Amino acid sequence: MIICVGGTKGGTGKSTVATNLAVMLATSGRDVLLVDADEQGTSTDFTNMRNTNRPDGAGYTCISLTGRAVVTEIRRLTPKYQDVVIDVGGGNVNSQRGALAVCDLYLVPLAPRLGVDHVIRCSLAEEDGVLTGVLVGGNVRGPEKVRRLQSWLDGEAVELWAYGDSSGDDELLALADHPTRVRR
Repeated sequence: MIICVGGTKGGTGKSTVATNLAVMLATSGRDVLLVDADEQGTSTDFTNMRNTNRPDGAGYTCISLTGRAVVTEIRRLTPKYQDVVIDVGGGNVNSQRGALAVCDLYLVPLAPRLGVDHVIRCSLAEEDGVLTGVLVGGNVRGPEKVRRLQSWLDGEAVELWAYGDSSGDDELLALADHPTRVRR
C-alpha cells in the first residue's frame, strides 16, 4: 500500500505522522519504504538518528525524492516493498501532486488546524512489538468516552470543545461547553 501524508499547510505534524507510521509498520514486520518528499528533510533526519542510535538501524528504508521523481521512482520501487509511506512538505506543490498520483491512501493531519490538542481514542494491543488488532479496553463510544475524559481531567475544570460524528459521541457532546456535530 502507498500512503501519502500530506496537506498544503506546514507545521501540522505530517513528518511526525509519516515517520511514526513507517516505524509502526516496520515494527509489525512489514517491509517499508519511507519517502521524504519534503525539502526540509525531517523524515531523513529522523531516519539517520534511528540508524545511528539503534543497533539494528531504522528498521525501514528511507529515500529523499522531489518533483517528478516522486512519481517515477515510487512506481519503480513499490513492487519491492510491502508499504510505501510518503512524507510531503506543505509548500511543495509538485511533490504533493506526484504523491497524489501514485498513492492508495492520503492522510492529512487536521487536529492542529482545528485547535485540537488532545484526542480520546482506542488503543490496539501489542504482542512482542507487533500490533495484534485487538482493542485494549474496548471501543471508545458513549459513556466510555465520557469516563475516559473525566479520568484524564482528574477533576480539573476546563472549557470543553468536543467534536462528534456519530451517536457514539452523544454523551460527550452533552457534556461539552461547545459541542459540534460533524456531518459526514
